[in-house]
Amino acid sequence: MHDIASPADADLLASFAVEPVAEGIATRFTVTLGDKTHAYRIPTGQHNHYAVFFSELARDFGTRSPAGHKPVPIDGPEPDWRPLILDNLSPRTTAGYGDPAVLKTEEGYWLVATSNDAPDAFPILHSHDLESWSHKGFVFPEGEAPEWTAHGRSIGDYWAPEMAKVGDEYWLVYTARQRSNALAIGLAKAPHPTGPWTDLGHPLVAGFAINTTNFPDDPTQPMLSGGVIDSHIFIDATGERYLFWKRDTNGVWPRPLAGLLRRRPDLVDRIFTEEADRRTARFSAAVQPWANTRRPMERFFLMQPMIEAVLDNWEQVKSVLSEVEEAAFIVDAMSTPIHAQRLDEEGNLVGSNVRWEAALLNVRLRKAVKAGAKVFIIGPQWDPTYPATFLGSDLKLLNRVPKALGDAMKSAKRPAVILGAAALAKGALPAALKLAGKFDLVRTNEDGSVWNGFNVLHISAARMASLMLGFTLPGGMGDIAAAAPKVLLSLGADEMDYAPYAGSLKVYIGHHGDKGAHHADIILPGASYAEKDGTYVNTEGRVQFAEKAVFAPGDAREDWTILRALADALGVTVGFDSFGELQAKMIAAVPALGEEGLADYGALPKADSGAKFEGEIAGYPIKDFYLTNPIARASEVMQRCSDELLHGADVKEAAE
Repeated sequence: MHDIASPADADLLASFAVEPVAEGIATRFTVTLGDKTHAYRIPTGQHNHYAVFFSELARDFGTRSPAGHKPVPIDGPEPDWRPLILDNLSPRTTAGYGDPAVLKTEEGYWLVATSNDAPDAFPILHSHDLESWSHKGFVFPEGEAPEWTAHGRSIGDYWAPEMAKVGDEYWLVYTARQRSNALAIGLAKAPHPTGPWTDLGHPLVAGFAINTTNFPDDPTQPMLSGGVIDSHIFIDATGERYLFWKRDTNGVWPRPLAGLLRRRPDLVDRIFTEEADRRTARFSAAVQPWANTRRPMERFFLMQPMIEAVLDNWEQVKSVLSEVEEAAFIVDAMSTPIHAQRLDEEGNLVGSNVRWEAALLNVRLRKAVKAGAKVFIIGPQWDPTYPATFLGSDLKLLNRVPKALGDAMKSAKRPAVILGAAALAKGALPAALKLAGKFDLVRTNEDGSVWNGFNVLHISAARMASLMLGFTLPGGMGDIAAAAPKVLLSLGADEMDYAPYAGSLKVYIGHHGDKGAHHADIILPGASYAEKDGTYVNTEGRVQFAEKAVFAPGDAREDWTILRALADALGVTVGFDSFGELQAKMIAAVPALGEEGLADYGALPKADSGAKFEGEIAGYPIKDFYLTNPIARASEVMQRCSDELLHGADVKEAAE
């Protein structure tokens, strides 16, 4: 949440006093300025009624008149244009044809347009000559809106659709509200421009939404503002598909700015030079608490005159706010970043939010940025929740480091590189070690402390300790598959591809009956981390000792006892008869596993001076933040988080 003032802050504004009262869908305002008071009634939450209200407010109190924004002059002659569609071509079209997008095909031209909160979403029109148009239907007729979207009068919004021909199909990307009020981008497919259209069933792109209402977060209520909007599919000469979109900040900064002016009325005269704009800003500050309680578009309408005043004083507004520490969020929201990402053949984004790979690490990076650190990222765009510079997705960028990155690394006292799983999969480790040497990432500081800024981010819970124990092969899993083993012993391996081992007898030791169990020929139920003693190494490389909290249920056994029993059955001597003996042997082999805390991994391997970065990071390995392991996938709560928060499903609850 951001910025919203408490009722006590009203005393800071001696100029305007606003008393709003809801009367069904209407609102009655009593507005006082000095010894002058006027009452107004807004019949509905529609834009035209708010325009009338602000015209009357300007007449009575000298605020800014609506639509008073000065147009930007254009170079050259006025373009020759004329309206082509003056009336709704279907009685079921109630919002006109805003944000029109036209696709040329062998059958002529197809137009789709914004429908706002109309029951029938996205009208479809056809023309042979771009002059005469006829109505052909709707992308989502009433009752067929995607489940993840909020729909209904004064609830939903369906904006800015664009159609593209992809192979033998037609794809349509669009903006719609989720039930949280956050705007997201969806994708639907059809065999023909007239349909039938089938949605993916979840948002294609979501994120960048925040709560600016000062009320507690509630996923079932329209609390959020912002999101992503205005998507476009671009198909290049090779047939590759790219999705372009932008962050929606139009609804993010106005009310927080009004809240700031409510707390800091002294800023009004510094920001605005015209008296009408100053009065408009003071009215917006006074009405802001009420605006926070209204439906999404009404919030915007109530702030619109102030938005127009800000646009006419843009440079002055940003200059003043940049000097106000608590306005940093507002200034950031006044920009509109444009993003692009590749689409695969099924229409899914290649890549996801990399902060899913290490959420706590991302929090630390955010703190570092607040303290002045600079972050540069190679890979597809994602929302890091802090300012960062995306350099692109091609690893070749690091063969000749961009100047901005090079300067930042050289000047940093504690420079660091984090090598993610997507880069590892591209074979980037040798070149990353070369980079570590170039920027002296592992160093002894002047005060004698040692700084290690070379990091490899693993995303599998058991990987760090297994690497320390030498559980590796030069060719990785490929070597095991090539050996075509008669028996495959799977120790809780639930994230691997079992297809190459179709001819092997698969023995699975694990818990929660996850993916590995479904592929197994024999299942030996093991214990979860809470049901056994163990040694663990976390993402940071810290050795941790854990003790059993509860006993494993049913026939499940601690893993070491299962392996010990198998050894007896096979006539193999393993050299231990208890967990203590096993742990002692492990520590003897790898002494670092016997000391709690950050392990000493020694010097970095010598870098290959000829190593080169190559390949494009097209995507990230984690596709669902909430379901990354067997325990999470067995959790009803985590499954609901995935369904509702990631895929936009409507999860119904029984009344208490």
